[in-house]
Amino acid sequence: MDQLIEYPTEKEMKLQRYIQSLHQELQVADQNKVSLQEALTEANKQAKVDDSETVKSEKLEEVLKAQAQLQEEKQIITEDNEKLKAKLDDYEVYITEIEEEKKQVEEEKDKVEEQYLKEKEITKELKSKVADNELYTAKLMKEREQWSQIKETSTIGLQFNYLEKEQEEKCISLKKLHKDSC
Repeated sequence: MDQLIEYPTEKEMKLQRYIQSLHQELQVADQNKVSLQEALTEANKQAKVDDSETVKSEKLEEVLKAQAQLQEEKQIITEDNEKLKAKLDDYEVYITEIEEEKKQVEEEKDKVEEQYLKEKEITKELKSKVADNELYTAKLMKEREQWSQIKETSTIGLQFNYLEKEQEEKCISLKKLHKDSC
C-alpha cells in the first residue's frame, strides 16, 4: 500500500498556532507570577525598612490580585488546551475512520475488478464454445445433407433390388406351380 503523506489542514494549523500562543501566554503569566513574587519579596523588605503597614498591605494586595489574575489566566489556558487536545483527538479518530473506509473501498474495488476479469474470461470462453458449436453444427448439417443424398440414391437402388428379387421369387413360384401341375 502506498503510504499517505499527511499535510495538516488550515484548521489544524490554526489550532496549532493557537495552542502555541496559549503556551506563550502561560509562560508570560508564569514569568509575571515570578516577578510579582519577587516584587512581593521586595515589598516585604521595603516594608521592614520603612516599617510602614500601608505600603506593605498595598503591595500585598497588588501581589494577591496579580496572583489571582494569573491563576485565572492559567486556568483558562489549561481549559483551552484541553479543548484543543480533545478536538485533535477527534480529528485523529476521524482521519483513522476515513483511512479504514478508504482501505475497505480499495479492497472492494479489487474484488469487483477480479470478478469482472473472471466474468470477462468466462464470456470469452463461452463465445469461443458457441463459435465451435456453430462450426460443428454446420459440419453436421453438411454431413446430414450428404447422407440424405446418399440415402435417396441407396433407396432407389434398394427398391430396384427389391423388385428384382420379387420378380425372381415370382418366377420360381410359377415354375414350382407348373411343375406341380404337370
